[in-house]
Amino acid sequence: EGGPPVSSNQPIPVYVTVLYPEPHPATNGEAMAAALEAIAAAGGPASVEDPVECQRNSRTDGPLPCRTE
Repeated sequence: EGGPPVSSNQPIPVYVTVLYPEPHPATNGEAMAAALEAIAAAGGPASVEDPVECQRNSRTDGPLPCRTE
């Protein structure tokens, strides 16, 4: 109703609008606050004696899918 007749054998243009839910800024802020509190509880950045060693230990390189080594 209200539009031109549509034949099932012919392509027709279709316009689609995808609506994503709005992010909740309050939730993001709460997560950030919790992360910062955890860092502070662990002693913060000043508690790291050797930053290079800390970075090396925090990185874990896994095997590549195409290699069996």
